[in-house]
Amino acid sequence: MTYAAFGKLININFSGVTSAFTMQFRVDNRVYVNPGHTVFFQYPSSLTVGTESSTASVIPIDINDGFDPDLSDAWDADADGVDDFEDLYPTDPDLN
Repeated sequence: MTYAAFGKLININFSGVTSAFTMQFRVDNRVYVNPGHTVFFQYPSSLTVGTESSTASVIPIDINDGFDPDLSDAWDADADGVDDFEDLYPTDPDLN
């Protein structure tokens, strides 16, 4: 059974952009943890915004590759004890 399918979840329009910049994203998936039935949003960690239209895409996480969203440390990618959503550097265990 499919939980859900979405098109665009967010649309942000900038005006007056004269040089490219990087916009980072964070989604707090902890609120969806429900062992046995956990669902979560996958999203890009960042998107380069330039003077032209930009679109982000994500390579789906494959549960068969070992990711278990119900594990207690599933939302701590760098295993530093700080959940990704609250960690300023979610992929660097030396910074948080």
